[in-house]
Amino acid sequence: MNWPEARRIIESALEPGTDLNTQASKLRFLKQKDAVFSSRRYGYQRQRGLAVSIGKGSVLKIPWPMLEACFEALHSSAGYSGTFFRRRFPLQARDNPCHVHVVGMIFVRAGVADSDGKRYSAVP
Repeated sequence: MNWPEARRIIESALEPGTDLNTQASKLRFLKQKDAVFSSRRYGYQRQRGLAVSIGKGSVLKIPWPMLEACFEALHSSAGYSGTFFRRRFPLQARDNPCHVHVVGMIFVRAGVADSDGKRYSAVP
């Protein structure tokens, strides 16, 4: 599966309210599908993506280019993991480590990845 196919699947499979929790988390839900993000801190300039609520008042901004980079990692021998995310998106990971599993669960809920609890791999 290539990225354009995976993106179409993610867009059609996830709706606001989709549960993005792991077994160890609570209160992670898709808030908005086509959000627009601008952030000087992260270098987002009107990027579109998914807004995910975590906890009672926080929202993670997950732009499509971030998902694309993480999707590509799914197809590597190491898969997608916290190590990849921290290396590729160090500022976001440092600001909120929930990014790692929120991104992974977006893939799992859309059916494009499997998880062993710590790392994610592409569905064959």
